[in-house]
Formats: sequence, structure tokens, C-alpha cells
Amino acid sequence: MMSQDESEFTDNFTGDFINEEPVVFKGLTDSEVKSVFLISLVTGTPFGVAVGLFIGIPMLIVVFVLLFPIITVYFTARWLEKARRGKPPGYVEQLLHIKLSEKKIVSADFIFDSYHWGLGRTSKKDRDANK
Repeated sequence: MMSQDESEFTDNFTGDFINEEPVVFKGLTDSEVKSVFLISLVTGTPFGVAVGLFIGIPMLIVVFVLLFPIITVYFTARWLEKARRGKPPGYVEQLLHIKLSEKKIVSADFIFDSYHWGLGRTSKKDRDANK
């Protein structure tokens, strides 16, 4: 009996599609939904508590605390859906990481120079002199 080559059943790109995390809500994957929800829950809790106490109904504090993350997830997903349309995987995340590293909020995981890939071996004034 002849064994069949498995390349007859798969494309070259099958591995890329299998390893990508699927989108579960608009433009967000499961881990992104969890991250956005938890970050907005932590940042929005003081706001929700203040609104609940200001209204005078302390039982609604839980509602106001949970309402902010739900709204944040919805609008973030909508924005990412539009931003990612037609772009390669990881494009928006890379631009966000570049902007955060330019502002010295996070350290860069890769070598970049004003949106142009480089080896990082020349100083900025040497590059400007060569232009």
C-alpha cells in the first residue's frame, strides 16, 4: 500500500491559520477581551463606586462597576475591527507597541527606528547626516 503525502491535504498556509487565535467578539480574540475587561474593571471601579454613592443607591455600585468594562470592551472591539481590516496579523499591536516604546512606557521587543526596521548599529545623528 502506498503512503500518501500529507501535503496533498493541506496548504502551505494551514499552519499559520491553525496557530492564530480566533476572533470571538468583533475585532478581539478571547485573551484580548479578557485583558481589556480586566484593565477597564480595575481602572473603572473607583468611578463606578463614586457614581453609585453619588446617586445614593449603594446596591447599584456593582452595576456601575461592571457597566464601564462592558462598554469599554464593546467600543475597543469596534475600533480594533476597523483598524485591523485589511492589515496583516499583529499590525495594530506592533504600532501600539512602537508608540508606547517611543514614550518610554514599555521597552521595545524588537529593533526599530521611526517605523523603519534597522539593525540599530548606527546612532541617530549618523543616520541624519547620511540623508
